[in-house]
Amino acid sequence: MPRSRLLQHSVCTALAILLAAFLLAGTAMAATTTPAFADEPAAPSVQWVEKGSRIYCKVDGVAQKGGLRTINGKTYLFDKKGRQLTGWHKVGKHYRYFTVANKAKGAMVTGKVVNGVKLDKQGRAVLNDQTKAELKVLAKATAFVERNTKPGWSQKKKLRACFNLLRDKYSERAFRGFSSKSGWQRAFALDIFDKKSGSCHSYAAAFAYIANAIGCKSCKVVSSGGHSWAEADGKVYDPEWAKHCRVDLFAFPYARSGQGGTPGYKNARTYVVTIAPRTKALGGKASTASSRFAGKRGLVKMGGERYYVQNGKAVKKQWKTVKGAKYYFLANGKAATGPAKIKGAWYVFGQNGKLLTGKKTRLVKVAGDTYRVTKSGRAKAGWDSAKVRRFAKNGQMMTGTAVVGEKFYAFSAKGRYDAAKTKQLRSAARIDADAAPLLKLLGSPQKRTYSASCYQMTDADGNSILGDDGRLVYPHFTVFTFKADNGVEYYRGVEAR
Repeated sequence: MPRSRLLQHSVCTALAILLAAFLLAGTAMAATTTPAFADEPAAPSVQWVEKGSRIYCKVDGVAQKGGLRTINGKTYLFDKKGRQLTGWHKVGKHYRYFTVANKAKGAMVTGKVVNGVKLDKQGRAVLNDQTKAELKVLAKATAFVERNTKPGWSQKKKLRACFNLLRDKYSERAFRGFSSKSGWQRAFALDIFDKKSGSCHSYAAAFAYIANAIGCKSCKVVSSGGHSWAEADGKVYDPEWAKHCRVDLFAFPYARSGQGGTPGYKNARTYVVTIAPRTKALGGKASTASSRFAGKRGLVKMGGERYYVQNGKAVKKQWKTVKGAKYYFLANGKAATGPAKIKGAWYVFGQNGKLLTGKKTRLVKVAGDTYRVTKSGRAKAGWDSAKVRRFAKNGQMMTGTAVVGEKFYAFSAKGRYDAAKTKQLRSAARIDADAAPLLKLLGSPQKRTYSASCYQMTDADGNSILGDDGRLVYPHFTVFTFKADNGVEYYRGVEAR
């Protein structure tokens, strides 16, 4: 072998021996060295179980039950028996919301708005008078669904079970007449949840909340003023009317309104209250106000409206003081004018947006109407000291025919109380009496509508009288009637607008 080839062969042999030695040493080290992750805890073993259409969970073999439990970084709620709970629940002192879904998807929601209620980063509901009242009903609806359905059921099966239960097992009783004042849907829904009884308005309101708790996306309470029903995802649900009708009013289409003895739902949607939608992230869509108000600051007048600009955006739902005058900027950013209700209290502002304050309680005029305000600018309702003039909740002086507490009052054009005409009106406004004398005193309404009624009267012989609910709209109040099939119209009530 040539000398050069011999040298090359020797070098290769030496390198091979060194490489083999290195690999053997590495294998020995791997066999004796503890991996760096050996001291880290193993991930918990989570087992979700569906048993009897109820959902349970075990973590490392331990059943989760009796309150809030954190599993893989998310928080869940279980009752004392270990059953998973979803929807709205009051846990300790705080209301919390858990996604209406089974197993791992039914976690607590944080940092979002659910049913119009803000949840903080810890998942606690932010309360005020309105959200507290709403949460009371939402939680009762959740409890109703949990008692009468099972998590493993489909949405349709849950809706059907609750509908049939209301239709077949709950009784009818009118605890109050219809009123469209703020929060009416909550008051009627509680009739069903607390008393297991109610009018058509009660059934409608309760079922709308129930449908929301089950997971329907769009839930509404709809009323003609005489009859009410629930609407879920565009379909009619009317368990009260279904008690007396052969037509199945479960997921009933509006296109079939009036058929087979059903109400004329489609054309009777006079009052509509939407149960606030499920969840959305805090903050919502980005505002376009920055470009509109670019380069402006402070009090700004644009298009006949006043705004207050900070950092290129109009402030909303805030008080601002400018040169000693107070302004309040509404949810749309515009300065309030005339009467405005702010956090439950009425205030009166001039047409220029300034709060009408003064040294004492006084009368002021805004856009031709007279108001009574205190020195702090708040509206002052009630009678004046001479019992001659009366002022509404928003401070406006009453003129003509007015309604307070479902009672008629009559005033002159200058606001003076007319006792004689008031007596006439009240004598004519008797429940279930012929409405003709009253309607003659009131004159023609601005609008008159009729729809199928669930109300029944009886004649002297005890026979049922059927008919339609009437709704007569006047400038400051609405009159409700029952127009019988024999043509006679009966008075059923009145409410201020």
